[in-house]
Amino acid sequence: MSIVTAEELYDAVLTHPNLRVALHRAVQDFPFVRGTESLTVGTLSLDRIQEWLDGVEGDICSGLFPDWKALRPWEIVDFSERLDPTKPWIGWEVETSWRSEESRTAVMREFMQSYDHVIVDAEGPAFGLEMTWSPANADEREGEHPLEFVVRMAQENEIYYHDSEDSVGTHLNISVPSFRDASDWLRSEVCNALNEALMRLSYEEKERLFGRVYVYGGFVDHESYIEIKSFNTTYSLTQALKYQTTAQRMARLIETLAGEVAEWEHSDATVKEYGIHRTTVDNFYACLVEGDAPVITIREDGEGSVDFISWDDF
Repeated sequence: MSIVTAEELYDAVLTHPNLRVALHRAVQDFPFVRGTESLTVGTLSLDRIQEWLDGVEGDICSGLFPDWKALRPWEIVDFSERLDPTKPWIGWEVETSWRSEESRTAVMREFMQSYDHVIVDAEGPAFGLEMTWSPANADEREGEHPLEFVVRMAQENEIYYHDSEDSVGTHLNISVPSFRDASDWLRSEVCNALNEALMRLSYEEKERLFGRVYVYGGFVDHESYIEIKSFNTTYSLTQALKYQTTAQRMARLIETLAGEVAEWEHSDATVKEYGIHRTTVDNFYACLVEGDAPVITIREDGEGSVDFISWDDF
């Protein structure tokens, strides 16, 4: 198990100048990265890269965090070439907190030894730890599901329990075929419709869906995928299973929504040029709780943008 393999990093460093620059600036001990021009096949060694990766992963397993963010698996590996282009892709980021450094280190070690293409960050209260899994086909993730892994770690180690209003969240990253190569207008329209639907939920509905009354981030456009900053991190298996179901239904909703907006974009110039932020999902809650097919309509007039939401919106 590893952040990336030596071969993946070797190929990426040789072929991506921006990565070379980032490693040169942020990772001083990376082997033979002296600048953008001096790195050649002759100065780079798979053995040296493997040795360096072993050191980084060994440090993480010992409880140390990298002091740089230049090595993200999804920026090294082109997952679009490995995943099914006809399916949704789902990735998870889970912030957690632990009562002791020993407990956090034990979780970091098992995390790194259990998965490929993962990374950690020091985020969360007490002894905080954020674990991030790279995207996978929505219905084909190998090994223990990320949320179930977190639940098991909480049972086996000293968890620091947080309130649902605390900033200890689980982020869901979803990429669907109809969104990956969409126009700026379409992505804006989709995220706006989703955020507007989110804002219409009652406190009780948000708590049932996301484990928290206050949703702190909403739906964020990252061009090829949407990040949903809504879930409270849970250590309950029952709630974790609900989150998994919600994630699958969310992916289907986004795919349907983006597909319908794409049809309007190409068939109705008035919508695209003048009807910004007119799309609505009328049964958002039922889509996620009951699995209902989405009811999507276009209002007569746009009512402003909610592309990004924050605490102040609730």
